[in-house]
Amino acid sequence: MGYAIGADTRPRAKEYVNALVRITGDGGKTGINPIGRRSAGFGAGGSTTTSDYLGYFKLYLISTIVDEQTLYTVRIADGATYVDEETVGGNSICKANNVRFEIAPYLSSVLSVNMLFYLQYDSTNNTVVISSTTESSIPEDTSTILYYQLGRFVYGSSNDSYIIQDHLTGIPQMYLIPASAAYSGYFKLYLISATVEGVTSYGVRIADGKTYVSESSVGGNSTCKVNETSFPIASYFSGALTANTLFYLKYTHATEAVVIESSSTLTIPSDTDALAYYQLGRFYTGTTPYVAQDHSNIGVIVGSSTIPAVVANGIPQIWWVKNEC
Repeated sequence: MGYAIGADTRPRAKEYVNALVRITGDGGKTGINPIGRRSAGFGAGGSTTTSDYLGYFKLYLISTIVDEQTLYTVRIADGATYVDEETVGGNSICKANNVRFEIAPYLSSVLSVNMLFYLQYDSTNNTVVISSTTESSIPEDTSTILYYQLGRFVYGSSNDSYIIQDHLTGIPQMYLIPASAAYSGYFKLYLISATVEGVTSYGVRIADGKTYVSESSVGGNSTCKVNETSFPIASYFSGALTANTLFYLKYTHATEAVVIESSSTLTIPSDTDALAYYQLGRFYTGTTPYVAQDHSNIGVIVGSSTIPAVVANGIPQIWWVKNEC
């Protein structure tokens, strides 16, 4: 039977070595994660022991001797209710965007390499799970997924493996803030909701962020350019959406027209000699629907050539050059 290695089952010196890493946060590019922070890597030193922490998501090092070989696994459980591997206690609690999640006690597979453990919040299906990686840091946050570091297992080949408890603050808090919250220029995406007879539907408004006030005052036109010619684009509304949706500008050379279109494939069409496209943003369904703002003050768009164009002052720039080859 396995047992948890602690002050009573291994030398105190080994328990105190490298028990806490000094941590600094970066929050990722689109997610703000003020408590779950990135560490300095495996084996970084500190001053607080793993056994000092008795809150949610406490790491326990479990050893089992099989054929005179010591096998290691890691249990992650509520430190206030965990007793041993026969009484692993209750669930741990975390929050994502202020929504409460309960996570059952977790047991890793047998470990023979360094391993990092973290929470993974996926906003597309509104779930939180415990995952692990052999990399020295957690993955970078994305527009839909956040990561929160819990701790690390450091493997030693001479029965000196140990764990590092990175999470030490009770309830982990994760916040996903789409890029749309920071942008206020042309072609800003707004998530619009309407509730009728208890049923809530969602749509997307694309408008000038500087003049949009509400659905009763949607503001003025947005502006884009094609080969330096300006095109005013009226405020756009998608209607009710039931699937993930991508929004983009489409320029048609034959009619010299620019319109906003959408696709549920989340991939804009390829440019041709007659058409050019520019991605504006995306809508995602789920328990908590949201929009991702792809167009911002800085970007590049290429027509059917290789001429780059930098977006200035929130104005999308599309270059259309017919391929004569």
